[in-house]
Amino acid sequence: MPCSRPTLVLLGAMLALGLGRATGLFDLAGPLLLAPDAVWHGQIWRPFTATLLGQGLLDLVFNSLALVWVAGAVERHWTPREWPLFVALCVGLGGLTACALFPREPVILTGPAGLIGALLVARVRLAPAERIYLSDTFSLPAFAPLLIWAGCLALAVFGGGFPLSGVVALLATAATGWLYLTLRWRFLHARPARVSPRQRFDRLEL
Repeated sequence: MPCSRPTLVLLGAMLALGLGRATGLFDLAGPLLLAPDAVWHGQIWRPFTATLLGQGLLDLVFNSLALVWVAGAVERHWTPREWPLFVALCVGLGGLTACALFPREPVILTGPAGLIGALLVARVRLAPAERIYLSDTFSLPAFAPLLIWAGCLALAVFGGGFPLSGVVALLATAATGWLYLTLRWRFLHARPARVSPRQRFDRLEL
C-alpha cells in the first residue's frame, strides 16, 4: 500500500538509526534513548526519539513492516496529520510515566514497540468490529494484532530479555491511547450532534 508522508518520515528515521547502529557507521542512541535523569534535566525529546531505536536487524524489519501496515489501517479513519499527534501523546506520556516510576534507571528500553502499540490501540478503538482478512476464507478480529503485541511483550518479559521499566513504559503508552480514545468517544456522543449518528460512528475524530 502507498505510504503517507508521516509514515515515510518515521520509517526513514527508524531505518537510518537502525542500520547506522547495525553497521557501526554511526550510533546516535546516546542522546536519543529514554534516560530518566536526562529527561528531568530538560531533554524532553527522549520519550519520542527512544521509540525509533530498534534492538537489532530482525527487530528493525519486523517493526518497519508493522508500521507500514498498521499506519495504513489507521489512516482509513484519521488523516495523516491526526495519527502522529495521537502517537506523540501516547509515547510522550508513556515515557514520562516510566521515568517517574523508575527515576534511578540509567536507561529505559522502549523501542518501536511503543509506537506500534499506540497505533494498534487506535486501530481497535476506531474500528472494533472490523475483520482482518488474511485470505478469502480466513479472517481475524480487529483486536487480534493487539493481543499478539501484548503476547510478544509477555514472552520478552518472562524470557528475561526485557526490563520491568521498559514494560511499564510500553503498557503506559498503550493505556494512554486507550484512555484517550475512550474519553474522546464519550465526549463525541455526549455533545449535541452536529453530524449524523452514522458519521459519528464511522469516524472518531481527534
